[in-house]
Amino acid sequence: MKKTIVFHALLTLLAAGAIMVTGYCKKPAGDTTSTTTTSAAMDADAEKGRALYISTGNCITCHGESGKGDGPVGVSLNPKPRNFRNMGDYKQGSSQEAIAATIKNGVPGSAMPPNPAISEADRMALAKYVIYLQTQP
Repeated sequence: MKKTIVFHALLTLLAAGAIMVTGYCKKPAGDTTSTTTTSAAMDADAEKGRALYISTGNCITCHGESGKGDGPVGVSLNPKPRNFRNMGDYKQGSSQEAIAATIKNGVPGSAMPPNPAISEADRMALAKYVIYLQTQP
């Protein structure tokens, strides 16, 4: 148990360091292009989920900006982080409820830690954003 906690703490620190070093979440000054996901096609819950996905750092650093499992930390993980666009990758289900449960409980045997401290409302918003990512090209 202690090794797992230490591993997840180290993973979180590495992810935060990758964001700080690469400026991964920042657009260059004057950049007016949109990111892969646009807020016009999202409802309020998915938009809240998108903000959480980006701001927590843990989601985007492993799963990547577009949810393809290609984040700066994720590329070095084994097994690789879930590609949200590949429906065959959802071992624990692809419904909003199943995704929220995965966020809460983590995925044993992977780098996906349990996140019970995230509120139920925030987990559901994150899950709704993941569902939105499923529909993106």
